[in-house]
Amino acid sequence: MFVETALKVSRAGGWASQVVPEGLYNGANSMAIRQELFDAFVLKRVLGFENSRGIWFPGIHRSQKFCIYNARKGGRTNSFQVAFNIRSPEQLSQVMAGECLTLPVSLVREFSPEALAIMEFGNQREIDIAGTMYKNFPKFGDSTAGPPYRFYMREIDKEIDRRVFDDNPTGPAYYEGRMVGQYDHRAKGYRSGRGRAAYWETLPFGDPGKSIQPQWYIPSVKVPHSRVARIKNYRIGFCDVGSPTNERTLVAALIPPGCVCAHTLPTITFHLAPLDEYAPEDRYQWGYLVWLAVANSFSFDFVVRQKVSLHVSYTILDSLPFPRLHVDDHRARRLLPLCLRLTCTGPEMTAFWNAMANLVGFDPVPFGDTPPGLLDPKERLEARAQVEAIVAKDIFGLAREDVEYILETFPIVRESDMERYGDYRTKLLILENYDATTSAPPSPR
Repeated sequence: MFVETALKVSRAGGWASQVVPEGLYNGANSMAIRQELFDAFVLKRVLGFENSRGIWFPGIHRSQKFCIYNARKGGRTNSFQVAFNIRSPEQLSQVMAGECLTLPVSLVREFSPEALAIMEFGNQREIDIAGTMYKNFPKFGDSTAGPPYRFYMREIDKEIDRRVFDDNPTGPAYYEGRMVGQYDHRAKGYRSGRGRAAYWETLPFGDPGKSIQPQWYIPSVKVPHSRVARIKNYRIGFCDVGSPTNERTLVAALIPPGCVCAHTLPTITFHLAPLDEYAPEDRYQWGYLVWLAVANSFSFDFVVRQKVSLHVSYTILDSLPFPRLHVDDHRARRLLPLCLRLTCTGPEMTAFWNAMANLVGFDPVPFGDTPPGLLDPKERLEARAQVEAIVAKDIFGLAREDVEYILETFPIVRESDMERYGDYRTKLLILENYDATTSAPPSPR
C-alpha cells in the first residue's frame, strides 16, 4: 500500500524512495509494482539488506531482509543498479562508492517472465551462471513445453485440520518438513514435546533405528476425500521453509505411500498429459529421480537461493529452468541408478525400487524387504558427487570454474566438511567427478 501510494502521488519527474521489505524485488505479490517501476519509471537502484547481527534494526529478527529503492516517474527502465546482502555500514559505503551491478530488465524478464522477480546476484559471474542455466531448458511451470506436467498440493494444513491429528499409529503418518532431508524421507524422528517445544532427533544413515517416526498420525477415516487417491502413490515432497542462510535452501525427497504431508512439505506429482491429477496409470515415476537429482544439486540450489528469502513457493519453483529429458537420454540413464540407490533406503521404498528395477538393470526385491540402497555415508557422498557432476556439466553445461565458484557460496557445507574431514571433501569429490565425466552426445528425443 505504501509503495503503491508513493508511485501514484509522485509527480512526473519526481522521485519515490522507500525502505520496504525485500518482497518488493522478489515477492509474488509485488509483481505489478515491479511492472510499474520498469514501464512507467526510471528505476535507478535497488539495494538489498540483511539484518545480520541486528546491525540495522536491533529489535527485528536477524534473518529479516529489506530493501531500498529509488525511481524517477516518467520513462522506462532499461537497466538499473543492484546490490544485495548488505550486512554492514562498510559494505553500504562501498556500494554507494560505485560497487553495484548493472542489471538489464531484459534479464529479469528472462529469469522470471511472469513474476518479474529480481534475483539476488552478487557479481557478474553469478549473472552469467544463471544465464547459462536458463538458456537450454524451459521453466518448470511452463505447461506448453510438454511432459511432465506437474501438480502441486498442500495435503494437510495443520492450523485448519488440527482436529484430525492423533497419536495412534493405526492411520497414515503425518509427515512434517523437518522429517525430510535431501534424498532422505527419514531424516529426523520425533521424540517428545509438542508444537515449538517438540524435540526431534537426527537419524543418520547406518543407524539401525532409522525409520519413519512422526509426531502425529491421522485416522484413515479423517483423511480428506480429495487426498485419499494421492497418498496411495509415491510423490516428491519439498520443504517449504528454505532460507538462503541455511546449509541448503531446496530440500526434497521421495515420499512413500501411506502418509499425509503437512503444509510445510508440499508435494508434487508428475503426469505425461494434463489429465486428472489423480490418474495413477498416468504416472511419470522415473521422472521423480531426475527431478530430485536436479533439485538437490548445488548448481540448482545456487539459483534457488537467489530468489528465496524464507519460503520455497510454487511461484519460485515454476520460474526455475528444469530439463525435460526422455527416458532414453544418456543423462537420464546415468542419473537413474544413482538416484534410485540414494532414495530407496527403507522397506517403504520397495515398490518404487521394483517399478524402476528393470529400467535401470537392477534386480527386484521381495515385497517388504529393504531395497539395496546406499546406507554408508561415504558411499552416499561419492554417489551424490557423481550426480552433481552430471547435473552441472552435462545438464546445465557449466564450466569447471563456475562449479568451483558455486560450491564456495555454501559456507556452512564447507565448514561442516572441514570439521569432519579436515578439507572441503564435498567440493573435492564433485570436481574430481566433473573432471572424470566425459560428455556423451545428446540422445535423440
